[in-house]
Amino acid sequence: EVAIKFLPRRIDVSDEERQRFKLEAQAAAALNHNNIATVYESDEVGDDEFIVMEIIKGESLREKIAKGPLKLDEAMRIATEVAEGLHEAHEHKIVHRDIKPANIMLTTKGQCKIMDFGLAKMAQATLVTKDGTTLGTAAYMSPEQAQGVVVDHRADIWSLGVVLYEMLTGQLPFKGDYEQAVTYSILHEDPEPITGLRTGVPMELERVVDKCLQKEASDRYQGATELLVDLRQCQKSTLNVRTSTAPVVTSRNRYSRWAVFVAAVLFIALVYALFLSRSRPKEIKLGRTKQITNQPGLELYPTISPDGNMIAYSAGAIGQMQMHIYVRQIAGGRSVALTEDIPGDQYWPQWSPDGTAIAYASDGIIYRISALGGIPKRMAEPPNAESWLEFPVWSPDGRYFAYVHISSETVATVRIQSVDGNESRGITDGYELHSLSWSHDGEWIAFVSGNVSFVGVGGITLGNIAPSSIWVVSARGGEPVQVTDNEYLNTSPVWTPDGKYLLYVSNQGGNRDVYQLPIGDSGTPSGPPMRLTAGGLDAHTIHLSTDGKSLAYSVFTKHTNIWSVLIPREGPISGSEAEPVTTGNQIIEGFDVSLDGKWIAFDSNRSGNQDIYRMPIAGGEPEQLTNHRSGDFGPAWSPDGREIVFYSLRNGNRDIFVMSADGRSLQQLTEDPAQDTIPNWAPDGRQILFRSDKTGRSELYLISRETVDLHWGKPGQLTFDGAWLGGWSPDGQLIAINNSNGLSVISPDGGDSRLLVQSTDQPAWIGGWSPDSRTVYYNQADAEGRFSFWSIKAAGGKPKPLLRFDDLNIDNFIDTFIFATDGERFFFISGELESDVWVMELITDE
Repeated sequence: EVAIKFLPRRIDVSDEERQRFKLEAQAAAALNHNNIATVYESDEVGDDEFIVMEIIKGESLREKIAKGPLKLDEAMRIATEVAEGLHEAHEHKIVHRDIKPANIMLTTKGQCKIMDFGLAKMAQATLVTKDGTTLGTAAYMSPEQAQGVVVDHRADIWSLGVVLYEMLTGQLPFKGDYEQAVTYSILHEDPEPITGLRTGVPMELERVVDKCLQKEASDRYQGATELLVDLRQCQKSTLNVRTSTAPVVTSRNRYSRWAVFVAAVLFIALVYALFLSRSRPKEIKLGRTKQITNQPGLELYPTISPDGNMIAYSAGAIGQMQMHIYVRQIAGGRSVALTEDIPGDQYWPQWSPDGTAIAYASDGIIYRISALGGIPKRMAEPPNAESWLEFPVWSPDGRYFAYVHISSETVATVRIQSVDGNESRGITDGYELHSLSWSHDGEWIAFVSGNVSFVGVGGITLGNIAPSSIWVVSARGGEPVQVTDNEYLNTSPVWTPDGKYLLYVSNQGGNRDVYQLPIGDSGTPSGPPMRLTAGGLDAHTIHLSTDGKSLAYSVFTKHTNIWSVLIPREGPISGSEAEPVTTGNQIIEGFDVSLDGKWIAFDSNRSGNQDIYRMPIAGGEPEQLTNHRSGDFGPAWSPDGREIVFYSLRNGNRDIFVMSADGRSLQQLTEDPAQDTIPNWAPDGRQILFRSDKTGRSELYLISRETVDLHWGKPGQLTFDGAWLGGWSPDGQLIAINNSNGLSVISPDGGDSRLLVQSTDQPAWIGGWSPDSRTVYYNQADAEGRFSFWSIKAAGGKPKPLLRFDDLNIDNFIDTFIFATDGERFFFISGELESDVWVMELITDE
């Protein structure tokens, strides 16, 4: 008994359908496996084409899922058998391309059979579809199928992950009311965690599904063999949990058997209840919220006093470039400025355990001031002018405090010092450490690594888009433990009073919300994180009261766009003359204007993720060029306008990539574990200048190719005295650079740099050159502290002010170091920053 499958006989049947039908027969006939439906032969009669295949009695997996989620062991068994069948197909270089429940049959004996290799494609063969047509059912298609690009066997891994998700939850991970909406979800959204939809699912199994559903094929299982190893391990783990042996109980009568049985049940119930009371996460319910501040500008870094009655925070207007410490009662009243008359920025206030003093950071030094105000006293200062101290936190007994000692742009050390200054020691170091929190029992210190520019220093650099991770280290020192991933923003950890949980801010769910993570006695996570707030709290930093009943947080929003203004012959002119180039609720961090002045490329989160876009400067709809969940930044046009260089977090750290101007081809140029950023082109298109911290501090590097058609070589170091940014002169003879000394020029061949502008309290940032290579444009605050654009001759001379930002409608926020020119206009980033302090009531089950 066999099944005969005919190609539907229609008047409009296409050659493509016939070719695809033949391909199915050829591909499937080459396979012989228990979990693949057997194809015996293919043939045609007249205009009818058909295949003869094994007839399978039973039900489809789609019919079974329609009845509800499957049992764990059954779902894992089916997934394992499908993976075994796919392994066989992939070994023969065959990709199914349409794995879905309707194409998986369950025989009456319970065996899985993969059906319908009608969409199968010999690996690396030509895709036989019409232009723009994608094969595969939308909800189960991999991102690469949805984009219509070449796929391989890893597309089947993705589809099986979708099927397993659906078996476990009864719903699809990526949904929408129409096909385009489903495709958008596949490309841009993360599925809801399985453990949030169904209890009892092992974390190991959820991790298997998550790995199958990685949007980048290189991040998934690289073959069915790897997937099978993990699936079988999950099956063993589940079996071990569920299987137990018990002694045989014999008795003289029915009464004794029942007595033993009842006692055993009561004992098991008691043990289970004790287990649940100790192992289940503490439920934290959200109570009332209260807005504490509502003034224009920024109110940041709130902390609650030990008695729970007062709150301290930093505040200041953007244009004033200064933050000061304020305190006020949570119940209401007027804010009192503690440091308003003190020069510089004061930020990151931290109450002493007895509530009498507040520690804070200012200009790289740690101070303390009475909670009632007065003259601040130094607690710790850096050992030299090249380093600085940030992020103080008190020990629970008030005898010590910890802080971050930053010895270069990226290398930092967590140190502990006694309040009397007699003891000081380092406990751990790493990349961009910040946001310390000391557990209430004094045992652990939590901290963040990466993206310190999101938290900000002095309220100037805020809201940077990049991932970061949370770590825990013993206060006595030792090896730190990473407790969150480094794929999302994870920041501002705070300990609960019992030391069993960390609360922190993360955007792993899309928006910035507060999460709860259980921490075991060894400082490692004892369970998965749980989201406490939902809907996008937009939290910046958080602080938990000593009794754990109140959570202070700052709500932070940021929107930036590109503006332009004509370069004046005589200045300075006002920034109020600028006009917007881009509009909308988005964050733009980097951009560049094409050499012909017709196009602008920029990064933006307008679609929810930071990607590269291009648009005509004259106006039009932005065209998205990249789509990667890790984020792409800082695009720069090649001189001929055919390529765009940018940096990306695709590999966990920042690397340099080059793509064609239409985004279709992509090449990675650097793969160093360091942070490689802010690239730009040489005028001949054969070199790219970029910044890297591979030596421990920021320097500039060059990477070259012989011609525009050849591969790139290895990077070479250009500067050796520190450098942040660089820009080529149009004639290629000089590179303008800036560092702590100021603005200089250097030859592309290296050598000593020549200083043009000395740094003041604010650095000078390179912005571009005049078309004749004789003038350098830069950005530096003027004597009144206002952001201003200047020009200076490359040969040296007196700086000339050109543009002054004195209009608060324009310069609520001006990016201090990203601006460009096409020779006729200045282009710069401007936007709005706003934050207010709130307090939320927390209710815990005791």
